[in-house]
Amino acid sequence: MKSTLRLSRRIWHEARWPFRLALIMSLAAGLSAIGLLALSGWFVTATAAAGLAGIGIAFDVFAPSAGIRALAFTRTAARYGERLTGHQAALSGLARLRVALFRAEAAAAPNPKSRVADRLALLSADIDAVEGLTVRAVLPLLAGALALIGTAALVWAVAGGAIAAALAGANLLGFLAASAISLWRVAPSARAAETARLTLRHASLDAIHHRSNLTAEGGLNAARTALHREADSLRLARHRLTDAELIAGSLANLGTLAGLTLAFALSANAAVAGTLAVPQILLVSLAALGFGEVQRGLAGAMLEFARAARSAARIDPCLCRPRSPGSNWLLADTGQPAAGSRRKPATHRSLRHREIHLAGGDCRACSLGKRRGPAGGRGFGRLAGTRAAPTADACQPTPTPDRRQPARQSRAGGGCER
Repeated sequence: MKSTLRLSRRIWHEARWPFRLALIMSLAAGLSAIGLLALSGWFVTATAAAGLAGIGIAFDVFAPSAGIRALAFTRTAARYGERLTGHQAALSGLARLRVALFRAEAAAAPNPKSRVADRLALLSADIDAVEGLTVRAVLPLLAGALALIGTAALVWAVAGGAIAAALAGANLLGFLAASAISLWRVAPSARAAETARLTLRHASLDAIHHRSNLTAEGGLNAARTALHREADSLRLARHRLTDAELIAGSLANLGTLAGLTLAFALSANAAVAGTLAVPQILLVSLAALGFGEVQRGLAGAMLEFARAARSAARIDPCLCRPRSPGSNWLLADTGQPAAGSRRKPATHRSLRHREIHLAGGDCRACSLGKRRGPAGGRGFGRLAGTRAAPTADACQPTPTPDRRQPARQSRAGGGCER
């Protein structure tokens, strides 16, 4: 959880003001939804009570109806602005996070026990897992806490402190129960599902890589059975994760229902005692019911934290890891051709030639069609990850034939050899 909080804070600081604006809009959308439901219930009940009392002609219907329209427009505009601003800020922060993460991985010493392709695939999956951390976890959590305080303040002003305390306490208990289930059941289920997915991926890649040997040795049926077994394990892990998420959401809804029941019961008791009017009972009850939307956002935030916990625990040490001084991994890319090259500088239209600076201080030019490694061999792995000393052939740009001149063949004794 500490790694998740640190990573969330890092993404938040990458786009601080857009996230603050999204938080304000999310809070405005939540309070508008609660106020719209409460004011609508009060308006309908108050209008009916005024008509039954015979003073309907003196009842002001314009101010409540204007308030309802204003809250409806505010809710729509704030929700749209929160989605637009929040997702834009999240994508901007994740772009910077992705650059920082891959720079940290490139500056670190290579691990000979793990394949580069597997490591890159795992990093990409981890970034995809934490991409909704701010939008679906941090923003709903902060906005929900502030909305709970605002709803309790509204109920306090209308019906008194006892009803407000009962409403806030019931919703808070539901949130804590959902959080406990998220940490106890959802996080282990998410880890098990991710482990099963990686196991299935590795088994599939190994089966494809060794398909010739399996065909020759007659092991295709056994490999197919093993893949089906791993797929069944992944399906079972995902079912357990879904069950845990449903339990957490149900507990959050039970907290909302308990808050609504307590608010209605205490309000009805106050109305019997003559300290509260019937429209105020409906206002308090519908405010408690409207908070259910915010409560679902709070439960979803804790579920998102639980799902992204393992990915954040892998990403956070990579960002905090010191740079290895002896590493020979790719650090920078200037986009300019090497000395003596006739190619134009690389742009978004021409990405054929690159000048690559390494930690050792040398530079190498390579063509995307034919990459030369330090030992003269081909392949990006040799260029990026090995520590072999560069040769003269490796530091020279790849020659490019001039296509404007036809190929000339050697002539011996005035004849043409074919």
